[in-house]
Amino acid sequence: MHTVAISAPNTAPRGFSFTAVLNRVLDLAELARQRRALAALDARALEDMGISYEQAAAEAAKPFWA
Repeated sequence: MHTVAISAPNTAPRGFSFTAVLNRVLDLAELARQRRALAALDARALEDMGISYEQAAAEAAKPFWA
């Protein structure tokens, strides 16, 4: 008697990596979190970091994908 192994075909498009997509989503979520935190800083904290209010506001206003 012969044993036959059946495996599911690889349906992922060439070059597709679920892990890479997941990592990108997590990176974008972290970027959005950082921009929210930047927007919440007061003038003194921004000054300590050497960032103007205008620079912080411009960065915080960017969409998460930019």
